[in-house]
Amino acid sequence: MAGKIKVRKIGNSLGLILPKEVADQLHVGEDDTVHYVVDTNGLHLTPFDPDFDAAMEAFGETRRNLEEIRRGVSACRSLTANVEFSAEDSTRSDLAFLKEACAVAIEAGASVLNLPDTVGYTTPDEYKTIVAAILEVIAGRDVIISTHCHN
Repeated sequence: MAGKIKVRKIGNSLGLILPKEVADQLHVGEDDTVHYVVDTNGLHLTPFDPDFDAAMEAFGETRRNLEEIRRGVSACRSLTANVEFSAEDSTRSDLAFLKEACAVAIEAGASVLNLPDTVGYTTPDEYKTIVAAILEVIAGRDVIISTHCHN
């Protein structure tokens, strides 16, 4: 479906006037909020969903954290060949995120991955599962896994 959306000045802002058919298709009415997303396929409008909004915020935070890991490890790597990335409280982290964080650290130049059980929360079997998952990330590269455990 293609059409025109009118833009009007409203105070110090601009407002979009949606044709009724578009508003009906989006299931929105007066005073509702519309969420917009710009991706590689263009601009998408959807009814505002607080759960989706929270998920997008969490995604942005994850991306920022991964970028911080990349920058930090890269800066350290510019000073020395032996860089240890320590994923603080790693045993209570989301495993998919921990794997991604370790992959970013390796790509940025980390030669050691430290997986701390910061508060002694994890059982030996759980630790084994975490280490096995990170070994998959290492995939034969010359990277050491280091641990920090409590009993």
